[in-house]
Amino acid sequence: VCSSNLALSSIGYGPEQIALVLVLPGLILYNYFPWIIAAIVALLFIITISYAQVIKVHPQGGGAYSIAKEYLGEYPALLAAASLCADYVLTVAVSVSSGTAALISAWPALIPYQIGIDLFAVFAILMLINLRGLREASNAFVWPTYAFLVTALMLAGSGIYQIFVLGRPPVILPQATTTLTPGTLCFLLLLAFANGCSSMTGVEAIANGAGAFREPVAKNAKKTIAVMAIILSTLLISTGFLIVHFGLLPSADRTLLSLLAETVWGRGTGYFIFQLLTMVILYLAANTAYNGLPPLMSILAQDGYLPRYLAHRGARLSFANGIILLSLCAGGLIIAFHGSVEHLISLYAVGVFLSFTLAQAGLCVHWLRQQPRPYGRLLLNGFGALVTAAVVGIILVTKFIHGAWIILIFLPILMRIFKAIHTHYEKVREALTLSSEELTNILSQPVNEHHVLLPVASPTRAVARALRYARDITDDAH
Repeated sequence: VCSSNLALSSIGYGPEQIALVLVLPGLILYNYFPWIIAAIVALLFIITISYAQVIKVHPQGGGAYSIAKEYLGEYPALLAAASLCADYVLTVAVSVSSGTAALISAWPALIPYQIGIDLFAVFAILMLINLRGLREASNAFVWPTYAFLVTALMLAGSGIYQIFVLGRPPVILPQATTTLTPGTLCFLLLLAFANGCSSMTGVEAIANGAGAFREPVAKNAKKTIAVMAIILSTLLISTGFLIVHFGLLPSADRTLLSLLAETVWGRGTGYFIFQLLTMVILYLAANTAYNGLPPLMSILAQDGYLPRYLAHRGARLSFANGIILLSLCAGGLIIAFHGSVEHLISLYAVGVFLSFTLAQAGLCVHWLRQQPRPYGRLLLNGFGALVTAAVVGIILVTKFIHGAWIILIFLPILMRIFKAIHTHYEKVREALTLSSEELTNILSQPVNEHHVLLPVASPTRAVARALRYARDITDDAH
């Protein structure tokens, strides 16, 4: 369950992003809310089933980049890498901003300090913890995940109990005073669906980190992704149902999940505990990116697409340079978008579903190379690739003016940077590489004199002996 915290935490902002689109001046389209949730749950299970094949073929993990590199070629692999980089940076920005929103929903006096709290969480908590390389901290992360899961299910169960056992009536929302054309209605429903797709951002995290599971790796990872899908779909359905039944509308200074908890439990101890756990699980979801992006950048650096220093671990065996770079990028996004989850979400899902599509397209190539061809698996991943590609199209069309255009510009630029770095390293390699004739010529030339340069931090016996040896072989020793 701990490896699923990114997916499970999306309950903190996914349903609210749907509601923000369905609530218009003079018109509330909550009668479509259940259908949008149903479409998202169906998409979740399609991706879960098809991604189980990703785990089967690549139980060592690696994600969309390694699959695209192996089966689709260089440019699809670079597109996958750029998409994953955008996805991980936005994961930190969205999750931290959502976690802080949960905190200030319970304590509104903190609203003026929202961005400061966001940046404190990124730099003073997430970055420093990961720079210290605290492996044992992962065990401590299990308990907040379980605690949030239990309280979220208790919240859903309490609300359903109040409705069906205690007979709590539904809230009648105001009658519509405006009408929409069919085209406008269709666009809004697609936009609500695109916003809700942010709830599926944690599926690939399990496949990427499959190598961390115990043996048998593939079996355990597939079980985890299946359990995650069942729990997340349960939370989405129950939360969506309760939001509609209680007529909860988005608020400028309160999250929808906070309003739901207050409606069901009141503003008591249980409410404040739930809000704190929501904040913690969202911050832990941001930590998922710190486990994913620095290793990915290390792989890209080893392949020559990023500077070499990103490939190396620091003194505490963490990818320190990658961790710092991720924190700076996420912090910059939080400042640029003023910590607004609604605005950050517009950028979020594009990279996620692009990587879904490329990973499944790569698996289609894998199945086509098998003899005999497993047409069932080929059909499954082919269908999954088509569905996720369609979602990418929906997101780009409906959210283009809301910020998706930034991703369309960013991804090609990042791919160009990858390619430029790789070209530079190739030129350096060619300049340093000797042909066999050049090597023979250099080795055949007599050595006329030696020059010795001896770095010395402080005089020691070892330094004295090294200096004596240097003077034995040359008069030019420094």
